Amino acid sequence: MPDSFIETLGPGLERIYFTDPDGAKWRVHHCVLVRGKGTLRIARADERETHRVYVAANGVKRSYRFTCGESQQLTATLLAVQLREAEYVGTSAFDSRTRAALSGAPIRQTLCD
Repeated sequence: MPDSFIETLGPGLERIYFTDPDGAKWRVHHCVLVRGKGTLRIARADERETHRVYVAANGVKRSYRFTCGESQQLTATLLAVQLREAEYVGTSAFDSRTRAALSGAPIRQTLCD
């Protein structure tokens, strides 16, 4: 991925960054929508991923929602397309430490549910 990189912090802990065509750097979070809790971060490659949240250094946040059957690969081309199509969701702080408590949480099992 020429315009993105993954920083591994330990087992199951990594940060993904993407530089868009305009040179802006974004942190990429893999998320799932949980009823009553909103969007919560999950591990990369979790089949329950429904959204990617892009967070810029200036606090701008954008959210991309996957469609049924859509590729969730991490390539510079796909990340650029997703970012371009993502909705703006504000500039309030994004708590990247928030992880979904998946056991018992009312989440979608797959994108096609």
